[in-house]
Amino acid sequence: QTALVKGLDFLANTQVSGEKTEDFIALLGEHDSFLDPSEMRSHIPHLEIVKRAGHAPDELLQSLAQKLSKK
Repeated sequence: QTALVKGLDFLANTQVSGEKTEDFIALLGEHDSFLDPSEMRSHIPHLEIVKRAGHAPDELLQSLAQKLSKK
């Protein structure tokens, strides 16, 4: 529970400029219950939407692992 509160606090109080987002891999589940992929893509143009994934990390981590293994 403490980790969740710290994570939410971090998200609420952290901002980066658009240029900074180009330095990281951005993935979001197509069916995320908390974040709207279209809205997030307007802020992070290179955001990759993971098909059939939601907010849970399983499919997102699998997609990230596949992406990293290709580098």
